[in-house]
Amino acid sequence: YGRNNSESLTDGYLRHSKYLAQYHQKTKEERIEAFKRAEIDLAIDEIEKLKVKNSELEDEKSELQALQEKFKPQLDQEEIIKRLKEEILADWNNPNRKVLDITDEKEQKKEISKMKRQFTRIKKDVESK
Repeated sequence: YGRNNSESLTDGYLRHSKYLAQYHQKTKEERIEAFKRAEIDLAIDEIEKLKVKNSELEDEKSELQALQEKFKPQLDQEEIIKRLKEEILADWNNPNRKVLDITDEKEQKKEISKMKRQFTRIKKDVESK
């Protein structure tokens, strides 16, 4: 348990047991953090400390990638909704836009099919990215 800086074994053991005593805390996150500190404390060599930290970062990176894959469909849907809102607002703010009195059923169907085509085009654009 002693370090290379002429620390006695008992001091090193007390320091290390302090970290292990923190392991018996309330929440899971606190226990994990205390165990990591104790693990880093035992790694006397600087290279070993960096290896431990590197493995922690790799674990965190893999967790974040899993979360990104999990939420990717939701992000794609949000992108589609955002693009639709932008195009609809641009269409409404267009000064040359025709204001139609849609009372005829055929014209309603035309407008609906036009919106569907617009939606599928935007969806394809987002999926291709």
